[in-house]
Amino acid sequence: MILKILKNNFGEERNGLSAEFTGGNFWQGAATGLTVSWLNHTWHQHIDPKKYTIAALADTEGANGAGHQAYAGDHPDGTTKYVSKDGVKDLNGDGKRDNGGVYGESAYTIKGDFSSMQDVLNAYPEYDSYVTFKVTGSQARMAYNAAVTSAKSYYLLVGASCVDVVSVALNAAFWKDPTIYFHRESSIPNVRFIQYNEIYYFHSPTYNK
Repeated sequence: MILKILKNNFGEERNGLSAEFTGGNFWQGAATGLTVSWLNHTWHQHIDPKKYTIAALADTEGANGAGHQAYAGDHPDGTTKYVSKDGVKDLNGDGKRDNGGVYGESAYTIKGDFSSMQDVLNAYPEYDSYVTFKVTGSQARMAYNAAVTSAKSYYLLVGASCVDVVSVALNAAFWKDPTIYFHRESSIPNVRFIQYNEIYYFHSPTYNK
């Protein structure tokens, strides 16, 4: 929030200085900058309002208590999407995941025909916790595309697992905002989920209204 305010103020000050350098009035230039900033903000709110919800879903008892995460989110096409990176494929057909489940070709689930977030939760009752964020249509689209790309990528227990699908998706949605970042230090889903909640509560007045 502080960075965003400073950024706006600097924008207005630059307009004022430009006016002075070109022989105009500093305060008129600053006022013009403020007006343009407000109109631009208002225009974006009307053109692409925050009417979509994206979520980090958590099965806190999954993976022997370490947890499992998946992405779910509304999409501008009118559906709600679900994306989960489920581990390593069983290419041998022996009922065991290749390479002990540590690395290999990814097994994933991508479904895009749900009617609502509740519809997703009804289909996957194992998710006992979730955190949501309000986003614009363009943010929702970017988050979903990033989640799909991450889910289809090579699976690594550390660095490219279920939890990274969610972090990549959320960071794709909020990449333009310097005040928010979903860290990826921990590879344990339940630990990462706690961090998501901290970000949610810190930014809730801004991102969830």
